[in-house]
Parts: sequence; structure tokens; C-alpha cells
Amino acid sequence: MTYRQEVEKIYKKLDSLAQRGEDSIMDFRDYVDEILQYGQYSIFEDTVYLKYNISIRKFVSMEDLKKNLFKEIRFQTKSKFLKNLQNLYESKKVFVNGFQYYDSNTKRYLGDIQEGESFSNPMYTIYNSRLNQRLYQGEIDLTITLGLSSSFYSAISEYGPQLNRIISYGTYSQVIYNGSVYECINSYTWSYGNPITPTYSNYWTFSSVPSYSVIGLTDSNLTLLDKYDVAIDIMKNAN
Repeated sequence: MTYRQEVEKIYKKLDSLAQRGEDSIMDFRDYVDEILQYGQYSIFEDTVYLKYNISIRKFVSMEDLKKNLFKEIRFQTKSKFLKNLQNLYESKKVFVNGFQYYDSNTKRYLGDIQEGESFSNPMYTIYNSRLNQRLYQGEIDLTITLGLSSSFYSAISEYGPQLNRIISYGTYSQVIYNGSVYECINSYTWSYGNPITPTYSNYWTFSSVPSYSVIGLTDSNLTLLDKYDVAIDIMKNAN
């Protein structure tokens, strides 16, 4: 096996452990012992520096390394769920800014999605919140908000005449102008002083926006990822 392959092998193992969360700390400690046993410490050191920009020489002892390095690796690692969610966004052709979702192709604002816990626990019950989240992930509900005016005003930029810069408006671009949402139907570049405005223009038309509605996804038979899948389809079909 080449040096590069050894680095990638160690990285994949570290990434896999980090994705599983902090409860994998004992497996990480065992893996460090395995690295030492097989004389791969120098490759391990290079891998951690190349992939995470962490110098393990700062740790004062092996116990210090085992205790604290995993935290730093986890801080730079997306969970398996977040990676799957990002893949879902890419397949659905959407991108997100906070709670606000947009169509990747048209850049149209679609709506908001927020998470909320649907399960309840007796007040006298003491439980581990991290374990609870893993066990009851399917019981996290999603709330889809469509057509909320305040969300439109925060998600869509004001039209450019008040800005002293050049702006390229592409087809399907949305803007707020005089309190209304407009959609670009002919691409053009606007610069300061340009007389074009969304009203009475061959470049813009009123944007069709969905009626205000709030939709909850509460089916506990669906995983959280499945709920996001359904929620995105609801938003795209409504726009």
C-alpha cells in the first residue's frame, strides 16, 4: 500500500469514528493503540495534520492526545446525518440559508423549514439528551411555512436603485419593490442610474407566491431525513 493510500485509510477511519459522535471516544482510543502497535504513528501524525491542520505534537502525553484530539477532529467533521442531508439538498437542487430554502436553479425563495420535538417526557424523568436525540430522531417534527410576508422580506433583496453598484439580474431572480415581490423575465445588468424598475417593465413581472400556510410533518414512521425529503417536495410543488 502506498503512503497516500495509508493516509486515506487512516483518514476514513477517523472520519467514520467522528461521524458517530462523542460516544465513539473509546473506539478512538483503541484505534490509537492499534496505530501504535502497527508502527503507523508517523503516518497518523501526517494524516491529522494534512486532513485537519492539527499538530499532534502539542499534546504533552499520549493520554492527553487520546483525551483531547478526538474532540478537535469531531469539531471539523459533519455528522453522517448532515452529510446525508447535504446530499439530499444537492439531489433536490435546493440550498439553504438558516431556515430559508431556495431553488438552486432559479434562485427563487421557496419557504422555511424548522425542526421541533414532538415527543414528551414526564417531568420527573431524567434522561440523557444526546441519547434521547439519537433514539427519537424520527420524532423530530418539521414545520413548513409558505407565503409568510415577513419571511419574503428577509429572504429576498430589495431592488437595486438605492444601491451604488452593478447588479446582474438573471431570469427567475426575485426582488422586493414597493412592498411587492417581482420576478425577472429577461436577464439584464443594472447599474446606478439605470431607469429600469420592476413596475411597467419588459424585464419584470409580479412573482406568484404561495398562499400563507403552515404545514406540519409529524409522521413518526418517517426518519428525519425522509421528512426533509417530503418537506422540500411540498415547497417546490407550491411554488
